[in-house]
Formats: sequence, structure tokens, C-alpha cells
Amino acid sequence: MIKKITLLVAVVAISTAAFAQIQFGVKGGVNMGNIKLSGGGISADTKMQIGFQVGGYASFGINEQISVQPEVLFQQGGCKFDEDFSKEPLKANMIVVPIMFKYSLDAIKLMAGPQLGYILSAEIDGEDVTGEDAFDMNKLDYGIAFGAGYELESGIGFDARYYFGLANLTKADELTVKASGIQLSVYYTFK
Repeated sequence: MIKKITLLVAVVAISTAAFAQIQFGVKGGVNMGNIKLSGGGISADTKMQIGFQVGGYASFGINEQISVQPEVLFQQGGCKFDEDFSKEPLKANMIVVPIMFKYSLDAIKLMAGPQLGYILSAEIDGEDVTGEDAFDMNKLDYGIAFGAGYELESGIGFDARYYFGLANLTKADELTVKASGIQLSVYYTFK
């Protein structure tokens, strides 16, 4: 699956770079991450953990309405648990690479695309949970992001996205751990 997504991204990037208008930008904002746990006899209600995100992007314009926008972001995520499971939240730091296909309706932008993520660290109350004694986490995440934005003529814009993780973030038998999140960002495209 990862190889197919990587190949798709490479083909799109190479084919659009040959004839595309390229713009660069920076963005930052809030990430409200969550993780859903199921199976393995574990019962835990989770709530969103608020963190930040910051990074940059390149936008390849295919025509007046359609563009492809790969991004590289540092993002904080995780979740809060009910107190019966853990009083401390799961805090995660990640590098994420969304590849957004954008459709412009003048200032309004609609977007969707795949997102890859690599977990740099994940801990509960200062203890690493990526090892075999905890959730035995996979460090690679992938899923789909979609959303909408609004961009001013000056290049300043705002967007909101929802990320739906498809990867099981644990190697533990009978347990499923999947990430999701809402991202609210402010960005600036250099003109």
C-alpha cells in the first residue's frame, strides 16, 4: 500500500512539475489529534489532544482550478483517555507529508489527498509507548485528509482539514489503534 501511494505521488509530482506553475508557502496552526483503541480487551474512551503544527509546502498549478500541494509538517498529536485508563494523555510528535489535490472556486479551496506520517516520539506521563512493553507502536501512519480553505489575494489563507488514519498503529495482537484529527491552519503563499 505504501509503495503504491509513493509511486502515485512521484508520478503526479513529475508529470505536473514539467508544465506547472510552482508556488511555495509556509503554514502553522492547531492540530486536535485523537486515537481510537479497540479490541484486545481494552476499553478506553478518548478525547482530542491539542497540539500545534508548522511547516511548508509547494503548490504545482495544473490549470486555473486544479493544483497539487505536497506539504512537510511537524505536528503534535495523541489523545486524552478516560481516567480509568490513564490520567495522563498520550503525547506524540510526528512528521507528516500530506499530498493535497486542490480545486479552486476563486478564493475558496476544496482539497483531499493521501497523508503519510512518521511518529518521532510517543509517550504517556514521560514514558515511551513505542516499545514492546507498551502498545508496540508502528511508527508509520497513513490515511486520507480532506477539507476546505479560503485564500485572500495577498496570499494569506486559512484552511480546515479532517484526517482519517487507515494504518493500525500497533503490532499487538487483537488490538487496533488508529489516528484521526482536525487541523486548523493559517498559511502564506509567496507570490
